[in-house]
Amino acid sequence: MDSFALHEGRNQAREQLIAWLILAFRPPTADSLRQLREADLSGLIDSAELAGGTSLPEMPSGATGQAELSTLASEHVRLFVNSRETEVVFLEATAYLYEQGPEAQSVFLADLVSELRSAGLSPVLEATLPPDHLTVLLERLYYLKGTLREPLAKHPFSARFLQSWIPAMLTRLKHSDPPPMYAVAGAVLALLMGIETDE
Repeated sequence: MDSFALHEGRNQAREQLIAWLILAFRPPTADSLRQLREADLSGLIDSAELAGGTSLPEMPSGATGQAELSTLASEHVRLFVNSRETEVVFLEATAYLYEQGPEAQSVFLADLVSELRSAGLSPVLEATLPPDHLTVLLERLYYLKGTLREPLAKHPFSARFLQSWIPAMLTRLKHSDPPPMYAVAGAVLALLMGIETDE
C-alpha cells in the first residue's frame, strides 16, 4: 500500500470519528445509540493514528432498551442543558468566553458565521442548535474532507474555533460524573484534539 493510500485511510478514520462524536453529543435516539455502539472505536483510533486509544473507558454493550434510552436522555439534559447537581457542561463555545465579556463572544460568533458563510454554509438563525455548538463545529470539520492530514489541534478551523474552549469543556465533563457513553465521547474528543486529560 502506498503512502497516499495510508494517509487516505487515516483521514477517513478521523472523519468517521468526527461523525461518531457528532452523534454522541447530540440528544440520544435509539438509532444513534445503536450506531454509536456498533462503531469499532479501537479500530478507528488505530487507523486514525491517534495515540492513547487503549485507555478509553469501556462502551456499554447490549441491546438498547427504552429504559436505558430514557436514562441516557435524562443524563444528556443533566450534563449539557440543566444541571442541579454540578456545573452544566456547556457545548457552546461562547459559554467559555463569558469571563471575557459580551464583546469577545460577539466577535467569536461573527468570525464563525463569516467562516461558515465563506464555506458556502448558511447558519440558520432559527436552527435548533446555535452555530457555536460543538456538534455544529464538528460537522464543519467533517465537511472539510481531505483536509484532516494534520492533527485536529493544528487544523486552522479547529485552532480558531475549538482549541480554546474544548479543554475546559472536557474538564467539566470529567468532573460531572458522566455515564460511560459520555465518558467515552469525552475521551475520543480529547484524543482527536490531542488534549491530555489528567487521570
